[in-house]
Amino acid sequence: MRVEKVSATASSGKQVLKSISFMALPGEIICIIGKSGAGKSSLLKAISSAKISVDIKVKGVIAGIDSLGFLYQDGEDALSPAYTILAQAAENVGLENRAIKIFKEMDIKDKMRSYGAFLSGGQVTRSLLAINLHQRPKVLLLDEATRALDPQSQERFLSILTRFADDHKAILLWVTHDLSLIAKVAHRVLVIDDGRLVEDSMADAFLVRPESVVGRQLLGAKSTFPAPSGGGARACSFSNVSLAYGKVPILSNLSFCVHKGETLGIFGGSGAGKTTILRAIIGQIPIEKGTVCIDGSVQMIFQNARSSLDPKMSIFRSVAEPLWGKVKYGVLQERVHAYLQAVGIDTNRANSLPEYFSGGECQRVCIARAMIAGPSVVLADEITASQDVIAIRNIVKILHKFQKNIAMICVSHDRDFLGQVAHKFLEIGIDGKGRFLA
Repeated sequence: MRVEKVSATASSGKQVLKSISFMALPGEIICIIGKSGAGKSSLLKAISSAKISVDIKVKGVIAGIDSLGFLYQDGEDALSPAYTILAQAAENVGLENRAIKIFKEMDIKDKMRSYGAFLSGGQVTRSLLAINLHQRPKVLLLDEATRALDPQSQERFLSILTRFADDHKAILLWVTHDLSLIAKVAHRVLVIDDGRLVEDSMADAFLVRPESVVGRQLLGAKSTFPAPSGGGARACSFSNVSLAYGKVPILSNLSFCVHKGETLGIFGGSGAGKTTILRAIIGQIPIEKGTVCIDGSVQMIFQNARSSLDPKMSIFRSVAEPLWGKVKYGVLQERVHAYLQAVGIDTNRANSLPEYFSGGECQRVCIARAMIAGPSVVLADEITASQDVIAIRNIVKILHKFQKNIAMICVSHDRDFLGQVAHKFLEIGIDGKGRFLA
């Protein structure tokens, strides 16, 4: 595959890629890294424009793509709500038995006759991978493909993908913020900054000595922050709560309590019920047994940030929504800009629509929207999943700033992140039972 002097312009008129050139050989796995908003996902969109229609104007040469697969960052949006997962896998290729074998390998055979709306984020990701692998593309584009996966699922995911690339001589172009992937799977690393390719290195060489300033920043960005002490009044509690989807039990006699100034970190396998806990707190799911008590108001930061923002509403209006009509406009404008700055969003872009922001930037907008409301409880579902390591470090700082005034329940597969923000940890088992860890 050859990418030569490729530039791209978004529908807003902003140039998102600037004369990028590189080659990829059959069977090669290339990780693409960079800061949030640097143009990583735009590069995948530009490459996909050689085969499918996307909302981006591309100039330059993209050649050598016989067949293309795309594992999107917002996986839920890539699945049709009208067809089962198996039907979507077999739609263009047929060979249902081969598809079933792949679903079994991805450990989701029991979900293949389900619809996307009934799957967890990790199950959606594994379903989309199964659909893509069933089609056996020669070039597979992956945009933050492991962000919704627990560690065990991720290891299986990586093993299957590396074997697929080797067996079928497929090229994998993998946008990621998870630098550990480079050591595990990558042959080469591309570093993107402000729409430009600033480094093209072999993976081993990059991990020892990155050539670019941005590469060095990303590789050395990991920091640790001690979690602040909690201990305020009780803000949220579960008492012997059981939940089910229809006849399928999800949670069993779960109990916990979170106080003001305290953060509970929740982790567990894909489909264990982590997000279900958050949905029960905000009333999206009825309680089958037990009680949920909330003292004050609740705000939720969803895993799929882009779909939780109104596509026709500006970023300013979205962040202002909780206070709209409650304070004078001048005060509102000042507060919105302050919260956007706090999460690292340029206030000059405040009147832009969500489509002009990267997935990581949309997530930071959602954090600002939740915090500006002054809630008693904040529920955060995988809020660092689309963030580069520099952005994660900044989010940790932001959360520390707000933590003393709120109770937070934070669902994440990133235990390093949880270790920097949480005071106590709850692991949800596949049996729906929870256990606290020291």
